[in-house]
Amino acid sequence: MSAEYNPAGLIAEYSCISDFVAAAGMPMARLKVNQSKADYWEGQPSAGAPWFGLPAGTPCGTSAISKLVLAGWPEGAKRMADVAALLDSDLIRPADLKRRVVWGAQGDELSMDRVYSGRIDIAWRSSKRRVRQSNRLITLCADSIVSGDASSEALYWRGAAVVVLADMLQSAGYHCRIMGNFTGRTLGGETVSCTVIVKDFGATLSMVDCATLALPGFFRSIGHRWIPVHAMQESGSTGIAPRSLPKGIADYAATGVSSAELAAQWITRSIEHINSTESWQEGE
Repeated sequence: MSAEYNPAGLIAEYSCISDFVAAAGMPMARLKVNQSKADYWEGQPSAGAPWFGLPAGTPCGTSAISKLVLAGWPEGAKRMADVAALLDSDLIRPADLKRRVVWGAQGDELSMDRVYSGRIDIAWRSSKRRVRQSNRLITLCADSIVSGDASSEALYWRGAAVVVLADMLQSAGYHCRIMGNFTGRTLGGETVSCTVIVKDFGATLSMVDCATLALPGFFRSIGHRWIPVHAMQESGSTGIAPRSLPKGIADYAATGVSSAELAAQWITRSIEHINSTESWQEGE
């Protein structure tokens, strides 16, 4: 989907990362007056790489960061283990939607060990599927914009929180959509909101590919260039003033997360809420 222009501002949704990258990489801005703003992000010096979440000296023009995003970001995926280490996996886990073994007084297979030990009431084993009454589809969104003076870590941990939670939910049988959104207002007065679907329902979750949502340069370079390229008004600046995510954009949205600890807390609260709102019955 391409950008749409309406009285509410510049609104866009892209069904995959490659479409978003292609849209941001268009060589010419829609308005000539914004061309210098778009070129600014392509000409970033490598000394500023840490602001984009990359090691100092790494090429950080938009085209270089776009290549990294399209290839996947294994370094970012490895860091996500820091979030998982802070979670008590024995206490915090999504209710499992998959088949599970159930022991009872009747079933498909008899355990003689249980018979001999006198546990006849739970000696038969059968496979049951938990049938959930509510929707199995869950949409997760990372707020991909912070102020320019904020640490790049804030953007990393928001994306990481979403990807780690999605991995936990998918392992428990849920289907997740992962996306990022940046919403703001240019100094020229134009409202901008762009949503990028990183993984849709039914698609395989690749931690390396989805980790690019946690790369600060995902917005700070690619998103920043996308804005002046597509703006219908003079952007007035190379930057943008952050605004809140659109209401109802996702079932669970990571906002205000800025560290591994806060990412773990957000994941914990989300799982607790998911588990508390489920209604179950046992079925074949």
